[in-house]
Amino acid sequence: MLDEKGINSKLAAKDMFDNAIKYDPLYYKPYANMGHLYYYNSFNFNDPERAYSQAFYYYKIASSLLKDEKDYLLSYNLGWLYYRYKDYENALNEFSKIYIDETYNPIVSYNMGNIFFKMNKYELAKVQYEKSISYLENIANKISYLNPELTRHQELYTQLARNYNNMGVVYLQLIKYFPRQKNQLEQEALLNFYKAKDSALRVNTIYSYAEYNIKNLLNKAIKNRTPVFDDELLHKTSLKK
Repeated sequence: MLDEKGINSKLAAKDMFDNAIKYDPLYYKPYANMGHLYYYNSFNFNDPERAYSQAFYYYKIASSLLKDEKDYLLSYNLGWLYYRYKDYENALNEFSKIYIDETYNPIVSYNMGNIFFKMNKYELAKVQYEKSISYLENIANKISYLNPELTRHQELYTQLARNYNNMGVVYLQLIKYFPRQKNQLEQEALLNFYKAKDSALRVNTIYSYAEYNIKNLLNKAIKNRTPVFDDELLHKTSLKK
């Protein structure tokens, strides 16, 4: 289903899942797998949103039929789509299903941090970014030889950069609620932006969000400065439990 053999093999898989649904329309798995086909492969649609819309349709049916079982891949992908469609309450609900059993999964914590940020719950976002950073840094510290060409290392340090950047943005948002701590919060934000920049550089990447936020924060002459928040969630990840 997820191989690289081309569109014909994926269409064949689609036909088989259609047949499975006809045999047992109340079994969730064929709907979930049909959703995966669209979510990961797009079926060469000129507009990828059409594929995501189809994936969303099948995932929601699968989720409604999933009773006491757990399907983390279904929950992750459905949560990703809810987030994409700005339905943050349902996105949080889906990622929370994973979070219950994987409290220290750094990808899930980052995703929940972004959701809390979008819901203006900055303190909760900060907690999740801190958890994600702690776990990712623990992994990074165990790497004896950093290889910038290795996908896992690229993903690890890129995800660290995103966490640090968004943590910096959270500190700047907190100034609204704690104006007397403005200088301290700006310093914390700047420190996190630099950490984001340095994390990306470890894998030879220029992280434009952090670069912009550093220049923006250091240039006091700019009025109504707005920090850039990285709202992208990983479509798929190699960072397992």
